[in-house]
This record gives sequence, structure tokens and C-alpha cells, in this order.
Amino acid sequence: MGYKKFLFFLILFLSLGYSAGANTIDMSIVTGNDDAEERNSNGAMYLDSSDLELIQDGSKMQSVGLRFVFNGISEQKVGNKEMPRKECHYTVDLKIYEDGALYVEDFGTNCMR
Repeated sequence: MGYKKFLFFLILFLSLGYSAGANTIDMSIVTGNDDAEERNSNGAMYLDSSDLELIQDGSKMQSVGLRFVFNGISEQKVGNKEMPRKECHYTVDLKIYEDGALYVEDFGTNCMR
């Protein structure tokens, strides 16, 4: 194999390996007021719940808000690497299986898109 072919394949291999690598950012809610429950019926806000019930708390329908502080992480890049796919994974402490729909939206300038 000639020097130019070797160099071409080395650059191709390194660039594909670099772009295929995964970046993981593990973060939590920073303060207690960065998560909230809001009753859909009357708009009452609860900032001091020990846990968050998604969709409903007992028989009361509610919305949940979560705020993550990214501390200088660009929306589109981590370092100089593009972030083509972003995911959020949540940890639960209680699983209740019921039919329903959960809608997730993001708002603001420093949110995941």
C-alpha cells in the first residue's frame, strides 16, 4: 500500500471513529425550585414535593416542569463536536403501569432540542 493510500485510510478511519463516538452528559436538577408540579385544574404550583408524579397525582391531572442548567454547554456542540442526537433518560423509583400519554416539550435558549 502506498504512503498516500495509507494516509487516506488512516484519516478516514480516525474521522469516522471520532464522529461515531458518543458524548454523555450526566446531570441532575440543581436546586429544589428547578422542578415543579402544576395542577391543571387551578394552576396551583407545588415546589416542595418529595417526588414528581407525571400526568396525575392521585385523581388530579397535573403538569411537571424540570429545569436543567447546562453551565456553558452549547445547544449544538460539546467542545467542537456536533450533537446530532440528544436524549434524556429519567430514573424512576415507582412504576405504575396505566394507559396514558406523556408529552415532552422543551423551552428556552439552553434546552435540549
